[in-house]
Amino acid sequence: MSSRGLWAIWILAGILTLGCSDEQGVPEPVNPGNNIGTGSIKLLQEEFNGEPVVIAGSERRNLVVAFSRLFEGEVRNFSPVQGRLPVIMEDEQGNNWDVFGRATFGPDAGAQLKYVNSGMGYWFVFGAFYPGLELQGQGPRAVSVNPDTTAEWSIPFSYVGQGTGFDGIPALDAPPFMVYNPLTIDPEDPFYLEDNDLVLVVSLNGETKIYPHKILDWHEIVNDDVGGVALSVTYCPLTGTGKVWKRNEEDLANGFGVSGLLYNSNLLAFDRITESFWHQLEGVSVFGDRMGERLELVPFVETTWGTWRGLAQDPLVMSEQTGIDRDYTEYPYGDYKTSDLIAYPVLYNDDRLSPKQRVFSIIVEGRAKVYQLSDF
Repeated sequence: MSSRGLWAIWILAGILTLGCSDEQGVPEPVNPGNNIGTGSIKLLQEEFNGEPVVIAGSERRNLVVAFSRLFEGEVRNFSPVQGRLPVIMEDEQGNNWDVFGRATFGPDAGAQLKYVNSGMGYWFVFGAFYPGLELQGQGPRAVSVNPDTTAEWSIPFSYVGQGTGFDGIPALDAPPFMVYNPLTIDPEDPFYLEDNDLVLVVSLNGETKIYPHKILDWHEIVNDDVGGVALSVTYCPLTGTGKVWKRNEEDLANGFGVSGLLYNSNLLAFDRITESFWHQLEGVSVFGDRMGERLELVPFVETTWGTWRGLAQDPLVMSEQTGIDRDYTEYPYGDYKTSDLIAYPVLYNDDRLSPKQRVFSIIVEGRAKVYQLSDF
């Protein structure tokens, strides 16, 4: 058996042992809080924890994004735009906005909506991090949780699990990319991505890069540069959650690594300068010299490879030639995606949805709200 096969079995065994995881017209008036739009893009507009937000998405395309509706001191109303991806919505002033929250046309062309911390993931992780959180259509749940705390950690240490050691799962630093052109693909050596494979897409300063789950499943963190901005793309396969962090001056040269520790079964990264630990969902340090420090979260889009390659001409996608011996056509954790297994202890089990149901969550000032993909 190859070394990559043995490595995958070792990781899975560890989990099983520890788990016991169109046509445009004048926009009609929008009623905040109503689900509007009858085509492939639907919108929800509401206020959550004091933030007016717009959530736009398409279940069919595995795509949901969220932004603040507060722009230049006023709350904007939006209507969905159909059949013009990556443009997804239009405001009352005639601006068109794309999936990254950028105005691509109109009087505010070039402007950027404020990104709301948001993204996909398995239901169980949001229920564990934010006990009793609000579920769209059902409201919040009254929950009493009294976790143990210590002075050294800002999270309950008893729910921190040990997986591998530092860098036991190797992060990628400045990995290779390729321009995808189907005409150059050898029929006898098929491209490693299929249309339904999920990807994270980051677009900054005129450059767009694609980070497939198939590679992130094996590496969890990619320290890279997009449009001249130093970033860390993070993904936790045990919780299905992706986040993109902007690296500050302390982290520019060294980036982040995989600590091997997990809180609520979710990735804890470490910075390579102080070895402080970082909570993936909020980009905040929870242990070490930098405890309490926050990183800037960067807008990204999660969707299928088939959707994105249909939108982009010559898309720039991460190559599977990473220099590390892994079979990126294989998922390293067996049937974990479809089982009810949660690999490590969690603070709270919320039974309102199936643990591994893939949902979309927004997080505002330490509170979360979850939307099912069927809402879009």
